[in-house]
Amino acid sequence: MSPTRLHNIRGAIRSFRIVSWLLRVGIIVCVLAIIPSQATGICLCNAPKELILELIGLGSIALLALYCSRIRVDCVDLFLALFLIFSIVSGGFAAPDRWEALRAVGISVAGVAIFWSSRVITKSGRGQQLLDVAALAVVLVAATVILDALGFSYGLSVTRPAGKP
Repeated sequence: MSPTRLHNIRGAIRSFRIVSWLLRVGIIVCVLAIIPSQATGICLCNAPKELILELIGLGSIALLALYCSRIRVDCVDLFLALFLIFSIVSGGFAAPDRWEALRAVGISVAGVAIFWSSRVITKSGRGQQLLDVAALAVVLVAATVILDALGFSYGLSVTRPAGKP
């Protein structure tokens, strides 16, 4: 085996490990990211989560693109690409609020990038780790919702009292 090929294999394995770690950390950080303030208002309350989602999507797909030697495209990939194209076109031409359309397209692109990255990581044998962290994130969300409903929100619900709409 040539040294260049061996370097590419080692780089791909390292890239898979980094992307797997990035996705796992991103799941937890995206659940916990919140800026409690009335200054952000209802319109920007998800801005930290969106930013983290987009950074994780961009970072993971960029790392995998460096070392992927083959790309296998199936029907799901074609439909996702068609969805992204349709989203970009409709956001550019038909949306009354271009800012909201840009935010929605960014979230869609990041979601598709994370889906593709997760699928590659799962094929490399690290899928169970992603599922475990996703289950932990669901438990964290449930716990914070229950704490907020019981009034132990620690200032997270700044616009309304606990338990009231």
